Amino acid sequence: MDITGKKLDELIKTNKTVMVEFWGSWCPPCQRMTDVLDDLEKEYDGHVSIAKVNVDRNPMVSKKFNVIGLPSFVIFQEGEMIHREVGARSVKQLKNIIDDVI
Repeated sequence: MDITGKKLDELIKTNKTVMVEFWGSWCPPCQRMTDVLDDLEKEYDGHVSIAKVNVDRNPMVSKKFNVIGLPSFVIFQEGEMIHREVGARSVKQLKNIIDDVI
């Protein structure tokens, strides 16, 4: 789900675990992550929310979370940032990260 900064603020304030990918349409590694995130969204449905923020459309959100490399993955629990990864990852790598925090 591609969201705006306002929707991201609302989403991370929930009691759910939320993984956000910060991405750019011009970023080839970001493009490769689409299928990976779709798989994760299906597997963790109801347990982890997966969201995407386009850095070009939401530059203030990227700045707020100190996003300096793409793709960046940030995991929130109860509104708090608990983990950050920069760079493309495999499904297995992202699953391991999510499993460690939930």
